[in-house]
Amino acid sequence: MNANSSAIRKEAYQLRQAFQFEQARELLEQALQGHLSTEEQWAFHYDLGKVFQDRFEMEKALEHYQKAIELIESVKTGPMLLLARLYGACGLVYQDEGQEKAALECHHKAATMLRQLPEGEAGLYLASNLKYLGELYQEQGELPKSRAHYRSALPLLQQHLGKGGGYIYLETATTALQLAAVELELYLQGRFRTEPDAIRQLLSGAQSWLEQLDAEDSIVEQRTADLKRLSYMLHKVE
Repeated sequence: MNANSSAIRKEAYQLRQAFQFEQARELLEQALQGHLSTEEQWAFHYDLGKVFQDRFEMEKALEHYQKAIELIESVKTGPMLLLARLYGACGLVYQDEGQEKAALECHHKAATMLRQLPEGEAGLYLASNLKYLGELYQEQGELPKSRAHYRSALPLLQQHLGKGGGYIYLETATTALQLAAVELELYLQGRFRTEPDAIRQLLSGAQSWLEQLDAEDSIVEQRTADLKRLSYMLHKVE
């Protein structure tokens, strides 16, 4: 990718961060009109997908993500990490739109690709995909599958604590709470040998990670309320 295209992508990202989505869209669409390599085309389509997703224009976001996937899969040496991220992005769009079957398919494809990459390269992307799969299976009531994916995601997130700022602490706490909720439900159903002590450890971990964050943040307040609710429920059933 040439320096000009890299500069355009950087500017578009900065515009997105400033919530100037229309300017970012115009910049990227104009860039796509030029003479571009296949690599530049898929990169700009990926970025445009992000812009439209930020604007909650999900059909257009999917259109650009799928175009980027098509371009990458048209060459044998396309970047697997970006391809996995694109399938994950499609999965999130489908998940937000309530299309669970399509979301599961995309997230599973992404996770399969990410597992083939070195751990340092796949990093948080794999943890995120596993977490999304846990959420989808939890929504479908398939608690054993949900549990398995949350259990796989949590240690990957823990490995990155202290490396990515507050976001990692929030994601790790959230995943621990989601896993605790599933473990508690399975315990109440008498399925699997879930021990209350294991659930208590998850809640304790979530509390310690939430304490690293701004207690007045609305999302942190919500997670803290989830923690109190689950702690109360666990106390009641012991």
